[in-house]
Amino acid sequence: MTKTLGVLWNCSSDTFCFKVSPSTSNIFTKRDVLSQIARIFDPLGLLGPLISRAKFFMQQLWPLKLEWQEKLPVPVASEWDSFVQSLPVLEELTIPRFVLSENLQSIILYGFSDASEKGFGAVTYVSMINNTGDRHSHLLCSKSRVAPLKTLTIPSFIFGFLLNARSLKDERVPGPLSLKEINQAELWLIKSVQKAEFSNEIKNLLR
Repeated sequence: MTKTLGVLWNCSSDTFCFKVSPSTSNIFTKRDVLSQIARIFDPLGLLGPLISRAKFFMQQLWPLKLEWQEKLPVPVASEWDSFVQSLPVLEELTIPRFVLSENLQSIILYGFSDASEKGFGAVTYVSMINNTGDRHSHLLCSKSRVAPLKTLTIPSFIFGFLLNARSLKDERVPGPLSLKEINQAELWLIKSVQKAEFSNEIKNLLR
């Protein structure tokens, strides 16, 4: 095991992995919560759902107006303790560092955004097709943010698309789109709408 830019890397299996040090105490303060969140280093956003949950919990502490060294109320502390006890499961998680495969014919980056009242985020996947027609998809990176306590004046989904565009900024290739790329984008959009709006009809046709 070694660290690459702060990320734990298993050089023998060429995979990213995670090491966590959960608190052994069952008495927590607001400072303890923030400290535990800061210990989970995840620059690629591979643990986005988990970290977002922790940040949302931290956000719920602000209206309580607790001091940094003040003990959390019992129901709140119990919820955080349950979260902390689940952290060791992360050590079983391994994510391939190198995601490309041999004999590739095409590589496509897909970016997705979504939002809710609690937060919004974006994720980037790479999808590859080899010369035999097999398709493989891998998670590359993601970003997530907790929605502010104050009601947003701009719809949350707009922030989601903005975050998505920023996350794809470094991966974009400048230049005009080819006719093939436009056709692929149009086909993908049509299929996505069909799958979302006519899922039951599609299932009946496939029977």
